[in-house]
Amino acid sequence: MKQVNLVELEAKHIELLRSWRNNAATSQFLSAPAVNISSTNQEKWFKRISLDSSEHHYIIAVQGSLVGHASIGIRELDGVKFGQPSLLIGSLDWQKSPVPVMALVKLMQCAFVDLELNLLRSPVHKLNIDAIDLYRAAGFRIIDSEEENFFLTNASKDEFEKSLLQSDLL
Repeated sequence: MKQVNLVELEAKHIELLRSWRNNAATSQFLSAPAVNISSTNQEKWFKRISLDSSEHHYIIAVQGSLVGHASIGIRELDGVKFGQPSLLIGSLDWQKSPVPVMALVKLMQCAFVDLELNLLRSPVHKLNIDAIDLYRAAGFRIIDSEEENFFLTNASKDEFEKSLLQSDLL
């Protein structure tokens, strides 16, 4: 099985990330589809998120190949702090592989262990069936919806840790 790692996003990665975000095929379901992002705007975005302690961004690496972007934004809703995970698989070759679910599980570990969060909640576009299936495979369930998005949340941190013990994903 391929080893999936999350590498902290650095300035040297932003042009690659920009190419993925500018690719209509890989970014069609982003909450803010951003085709034609300029280098200047990408640099401004990177500087902003680098200074924001509520934003955590990573590059997904598979055996040395950089294949996507993962992030967790720390948010609050009705007084409850939670993480909002997001994945962008920039390489179409990897989208239908086990890599996205493995990256999501790694991101969940990061949220629960490193960031000490207890809850994750993610908006996913209703037409993004692959992402809905991915989140469900990682233990998320649909809890709410709005016009374009489903909102998915995970089981508790304890349930996630128990499922990891029984998983062969890591």
